[in-house]
Amino acid sequence: MRLITVPFSHYCEKARWALDRARLPYVEAPHLPLLHWAATFGAGGGRTVPVLTTEDEVVADSTDIIRWADRRAAAADRLVPDDARTRGACDALEDELDETFGPAVRRIGYSYAFAHDPLMRALLTRTGAPRWQLATFRLTYPLARAYMTRALAIDDHTVAPSYDVVRRTFDRVADMLRDGRRYLLGDRMSAADLTFAALAAPMVGPAEHPFPVPAEHAPEAVQAGWREFRAHPAGAFVLRLYADHRR
Repeated sequence: MRLITVPFSHYCEKARWALDRARLPYVEAPHLPLLHWAATFGAGGGRTVPVLTTEDEVVADSTDIIRWADRRAAAADRLVPDDARTRGACDALEDELDETFGPAVRRIGYSYAFAHDPLMRALLTRTGAPRWQLATFRLTYPLARAYMTRALAIDDHTVAPSYDVVRRTFDRVADMLRDGRRYLLGDRMSAADLTFAALAAPMVGPAEHPFPVPAEHAPEAVQAGWREFRAHPAGAFVLRLYADHRR
């Protein structure tokens, strides 16, 4: 199996974690933003990553990859609840996180990377992407940055509201955990927990992340964000999930 990724994408981390949890062997094919299109379209997917290719099918969405992996996982490692009501709650929460929380985190992350060239260079060079992509991205970086800034709606009027989305989501997760439960939907890790942790990872910087934001190149604003969100109960929850389930 081959997992086509932009390695630092939090949606790719969601799929990667699901495959690792299910103990399914795969080869990761890392690419850079925009330049990944040749690989994803060539494999039968679309513009977005991740894309999982197997001998007889293409799975081109992080949520679908979780479901695909879950059907092949041992019972103890499954993330989709058996109970229909709990499964419905899990699906709804996962979809909401994908559609609102994930884009907000992505906008914040790229806004810092585009504003701090050392951070962007470190992210790109650590991906393991093909050398021609690194050379091409460096040469076309001003155009790529302009295109992605527009496509992701990154400007002074969108980043602050994205932080509001992140803080509201963290507060909501903390409220769900306030009764002492270990996971969002009870006493067992689910796809909702994995989704929240993977999508929130750029905001807290867990040590166990396979492609962490390079702290030595992170500006003070990023470091301050990590301090804020690590101190939040939901941030502590993310750190625990990584420590317990992502080694």
